[in-house]
Amino acid sequence: MRLCDKGRLLRVRTSVGRLLIFITICMTLLSGVAIGDPANAATDEPIVVGDICSCTGPLGAGALPTTAVMQAWAKWVNAHGGIEHHDVNLVVKDDQSNQGIAISDAKELIDDHAVAIADNSITGESWGSY
Repeated sequence: MRLCDKGRLLRVRTSVGRLLIFITICMTLLSGVAIGDPANAATDEPIVVGDICSCTGPLGAGALPTTAVMQAWAKWVNAHGGIEHHDVNLVVKDDQSNQGIAISDAKELIDDHAVAIADNSITGESWGSY
């Protein structure tokens, strides 16, 4: 899992248990930002969160549960008004267990201003330094 806060990148290997840490840190990075009121639809620009997964390939089945949990979290947050009226835009990138694709996925997510990137991939070491 990769987290970005004001130019600093932190990296933690992902598991379902660590996903909860990821979500907690995302909330903390937004410093004081709270879940909005469900009566008020999200109106501001979305918060981009990335998930680079090896969803297909030799170990693809292992990545799917973590991605499903992240999708459920984003759906729940958005159904409850977003984060300070910002929807969470979870962008899932399948690197197909290919290092070249993973590096391209990481570059795209960073260019799209993702505030966090979950490393749900067997190729995480290939794009970690980027």
